[in-house]
Amino acid sequence: MNIVEAIGRNALFHPDSPAWIGPPGELTYGQLMGQVAWLASQLAAAGISQDDRVELQVFGARPMIVATLALAYLGAVSVALPKGNRGDGREELARACGVKFIVHNLPADRAQRLGTACPLISLQDLDAQRKAAPRVRMADVAPDALWRIGTSSGTTGQPKAMGFTAGALIVGAHLVRTVYPNFPTDRVLIAMGAGMPFAFHYWLRPLYAGAAVTVPETLVARDIFETLRRERITVMITTPSTAVDLANAASKPGSPYAEPTEHLRVLASGGGAITPATQAALRRHVCPGFTVNYGSSEGGLIAVADAALQETDPKCAGRLLPWMELQAVDDAGAPLPAGKTGRLRLRSPTMASGYIGAQAGEDAEGFRGGWFYSGDFGKVARDGRVYLSGRKSDVINLSGAKIDASRVEAVVAQDSLVTECAVLVVPGPRNKDILVVVVAAREPVDKEAIVQRCGDQLGAAWRPRAIVRVDKLPRNEAGKVMRERLRKNIRFGEGSTVQ
Repeated sequence: MNIVEAIGRNALFHPDSPAWIGPPGELTYGQLMGQVAWLASQLAAAGISQDDRVELQVFGARPMIVATLALAYLGAVSVALPKGNRGDGREELARACGVKFIVHNLPADRAQRLGTACPLISLQDLDAQRKAAPRVRMADVAPDALWRIGTSSGTTGQPKAMGFTAGALIVGAHLVRTVYPNFPTDRVLIAMGAGMPFAFHYWLRPLYAGAAVTVPETLVARDIFETLRRERITVMITTPSTAVDLANAASKPGSPYAEPTEHLRVLASGGGAITPATQAALRRHVCPGFTVNYGSSEGGLIAVADAALQETDPKCAGRLLPWMELQAVDDAGAPLPAGKTGRLRLRSPTMASGYIGAQAGEDAEGFRGGWFYSGDFGKVARDGRVYLSGRKSDVINLSGAKIDASRVEAVVAQDSLVTECAVLVVPGPRNKDILVVVVAAREPVDKEAIVQRCGDQLGAAWRPRAIVRVDKLPRNEAGKVMRERLRKNIRFGEGSTVQ
């Protein structure tokens, strides 16, 4: 088995069909496999062999896809670590992952900052030199062998490295197609950063189906809307941050993007919460078939909330997918009855095989007994609906009283004008903790009404001291709100006013 094999079959069956549409130009399936096979031979000549672990410091979606597939072609393990330099923790993580080579497309001065712990292989140099190299055969890989090492989104601190097997990837790609069908005639727009931990899985699924992967020039809303129309996109996958941008751009008075494109049948977003107001705007202006995904880097796609579920049960994170086992457990790890809230653990044929390196021995938030114990708390109804009550890391402490930030944010998000929100506890005057709500809204919000609603639904202790309106919340590449950055930007002016 090899994860590249299905793409190679597509290249033989319809070599002239588009596989890639986007910068720096279109590639057919035949051309894509030609580039993959050529690069695989060059990397083999440079010393990379089966089972070697190779870090990718590659920028740009297409170079990343070709390099990743070339390593998989050889049976090597691609290691996708956070982009960084020597001395920022990346080298230590690479060493823990057993990295033997680094493949990059950086300028020479930036490549030097990667360190000298292992050989560097420049994609630009390989392309410029065009040395003759013997063609190599596609490696035969065992289903339980690693093909990739990725990292968590890092929302709980230092990103954790985890392994993914070839068998789990192939099975997962075909299972997800039962939820989001891809056909050879589809054009699938992937609007997310090339370096995101789970982005590569989204690219592979349409390539397995013989569809065309499409990438916009930039992640600016205007460029995405133009790509949707010009390329007649049928399926789009994106992050909460980009989804909010699309909703805001389409909702502006006189927007040229106010009406959904006729070809787009599915728009899916995952990685973070989206307010009901933004969900409604996306269904109205971008795609009536907007869906919200709940998942994790370790577990993959877990549950999906379609448009109907969003409207009828807005508190639901989605319905559990058929191949997923999801349980709420108590502090001792014992399963709780359906509908009872506890820590969520999951098991599936598509999940990561475990943490690698320094995190491999962790069991507080990790892999135990075939299960992945997440940091999420919630409950699972008998009919498969999943309800989240927040993360352990998001519990806020206000003068001894504790509550999950997501509960407060859910109440704030009931305002139809709020497109994004985040709740913070910040030290105020005389170092007294103060509850602050940061909202992004298209128009000024009724702050007094929000404060009153929080008090009515959550208790007087959870009435925000201040509500700060911003244009947009800062999010990381995966779409998670960067609370610490918000917290650092909160300032107190005269009379203890918040700025």
